[in-house]
Amino acid sequence: MELKQLQCFVQICREHSITKAAQSLFLSRQALSKIISNLEAEAGVPLFIRRTDGVELTPSGKLLLERSEQLLQQADQMLQEVRQTGDSNPCELRIGICHLLLSMLDSQIFSEFRRRFPHCTLKLEAMTIEECFQALQEGRLDGVCTAAKPDETVFPPKEFHLALLSPSSPMLLAISDRNPLSGKTDLTFLDLKDETFLFLILPQVEHMSAYFQNLCLEHGFSPKCEAVSTSHWLLADRVAHNDGVHFLPPLVRPCFEIPGVILRTLPDAQPSPEIYFLSTASPSVSTPSLILFERYLCEFLA
Repeated sequence: MELKQLQCFVQICREHSITKAAQSLFLSRQALSKIISNLEAEAGVPLFIRRTDGVELTPSGKLLLERSEQLLQQADQMLQEVRQTGDSNPCELRIGICHLLLSMLDSQIFSEFRRRFPHCTLKLEAMTIEECFQALQEGRLDGVCTAAKPDETVFPPKEFHLALLSPSSPMLLAISDRNPLSGKTDLTFLDLKDETFLFLILPQVEHMSAYFQNLCLEHGFSPKCEAVSTSHWLLADRVAHNDGVHFLPPLVRPCFEIPGVILRTLPDAQPSPEIYFLSTASPSVSTPSLILFERYLCEFLA
């Protein structure tokens, strides 16, 4: 099975017609039919139901379409990354990160990017969501990591590129296995009213603390909050020693999968926000590096 066969198969699915797909692919109808016949012979099952008004996918064809689109996208990504990795031309990326995400995106993410792609100078700047969007519009940033989906009337898809890096998901609670609550099967948010909530020491800690306090007040108590560390790994060590508890998004879960720490999902806790990457779609010198950076983040957050 070759990628060319899958590309032809996907094009037929998009056109719902072998004749139209042949025209799009600059092939004769006979040549395209032969390619699909060979593909069906190799698969051992029919992929299309031929009709006078076009073609319809069989259940096997629907499965192959789903997997083919994934495979072709991965092949394209692989080719782009190989090209970029082999490019030693220096470049600079200016990325804005909204304050809310600084407590979710561990610094090791960006350290690893710098290690893997030393030719690319990565400059990060923490801003409010509004400041990030304004700086991108004014050309002071190449891309933005944000926890809010931008308004399409302000950032039209024809002029800007938007990618969902990480969907909303349940927040996790890190708690020491020494804590008596760790063995409770029906643990709720209200059970944590006497616990100390540990946070990272970050520029926006007051904002995060206020947000979390409001969340706790909705559950009927005022929390004890303490900023203790600049690293998720060090914070996890504090949790393991039963110095407090911590809420974390699933994407930093590996930092807390250490002896002495138990991870729980609370049914009444608010989920983590979605993470988006916004950049300009206009061709520029930095566009290839932006594509590489976006795909790197997608790979890491997945």
